[in-house]
Amino acid sequence: MKSKQDAQQVAYKQECLREIEQLKDQNHIEVFYGDESGFCLTPVMAYSWQYPGEEIRILPQKGKRINVFGIMSEANQLRSFRKKVVLPLILSLIPLTPGYLP
Repeated sequence: MKSKQDAQQVAYKQECLREIEQLKDQNHIEVFYGDESGFCLTPVMAYSWQYPGEEIRILPQKGKRINVFGIMSEANQLRSFRKKVVLPLILSLIPLTPGYLP
């Protein structure tokens, strides 16, 4: 995949990351890392192993899927959110500076 990357974009993003690291090291900002996931009661069983002639059953239970988003700092501060509030949360964190968004 590295051969398919745009060298200018990679260099730009590396410079942005260096700036973020400098701001963090100077205690101007706190960096959080985020991820999302979803949970539901209906199991996903893409494949399984069983003895010949043995049947495996997982009885699904009806339930609503819950989507979550979490962020964690390098100091292990964890914050989690239901996914329906994530977009308003992210938008509230972005400075309202003209030309800030691409």
